[in-house]
Amino acid sequence: MSKLTDNNFVRWDKNKATSRFLFHSMENTIMNRITTVLLLGLGVLLIAVTTTAFVVDQAPKKKVAHYTIQGAFCGGCVVALTTTAEKIEGVEDVKVIVEDLLVLVTFDEEKTTAETIRASINEETTFNLALKEVKDKEETDT
Repeated sequence: MSKLTDNNFVRWDKNKATSRFLFHSMENTIMNRITTVLLLGLGVLLIAVTTTAFVVDQAPKKKVAHYTIQGAFCGGCVVALTTTAEKIEGVEDVKVIVEDLLVLVTFDEEKTTAETIRASINEETTFNLALKEVKDKEETDT
């Protein structure tokens, strides 16, 4: 048996002799589910943002050091210079531009510095490199 009371649908449970307001019960259930979904969505978004920020912050810092070569330099010297530079921990790439007497060294700044690379090459070889500038890897890629 059912009847309307205060604009709410009331259902009488004869076995338990209790009443339940179905309209309010359904409304509360829907609101609880919506709230749960929104909270879960916000939680996932928060995890994604913090994880991404952590990963980005943990990415190695790549730099490119530009050195000028002082003195005479030939094509055979390229191999010696490249081999010496690649042995230094943190050095990832070496490009020698003979015509411009320029050396570009890509390195991980968490493992070494531009000055350390310059000093190591000058010590190990007869070359005399002078540090011209250091840029972020992203700047030189464009």
